[in-house]
Amino acid sequence: MVKETQDVLTPDGPEKGRVRDLGPNTTSNNTNTFVQALAVIGLAGVRSNDPAAISTLLWQQCAPGFFRVFYSDGPSGPQTCDAGTASGASGPDRDSTGIALSALIAARSAGATRARRPDRARC
Repeated sequence: MVKETQDVLTPDGPEKGRVRDLGPNTTSNNTNTFVQALAVIGLAGVRSNDPAAISTLLWQQCAPGFFRVFYSDGPSGPQTCDAGTASGASGPDRDSTGIALSALIAARSAGATRARRPDRARC
C-alpha cells in the first residue's frame, strides 16, 4: 500500500507531490484536499513522510487558516488557496480543514519538519 500511494504522487513539475487521479478520466486530475490528506496520513502512519505531498496539502490552506476541498487549476497547475479565493474558487470547508489538520499532526508525529506553514515559494 505504501508503494501504491507513492506511485500516485506526481514526481515533478508544477503538481509535484499531488496525488494523481487514476480513475476513468485520466485527462484531468480530480483529486482534492481529502485525497491529499489521506495520502499524507497513510504515509505518516508508516513513518514514510513525503515532503512534496505535505507541501501540496499545505498549499491548499488559505491565509485565514482554513482549507478548501477542491483545487482550482491555473495554466501552470493547481493554484494556491489564496489565489483561488480571488476567483471565487476557494471557500472554507470544515471537513477538509479537519482532515488536513489531522494529516499535518500525523506527519509531524512521524518526524516531518515542514508540516506547519505553506511553502510560499511555490506561490
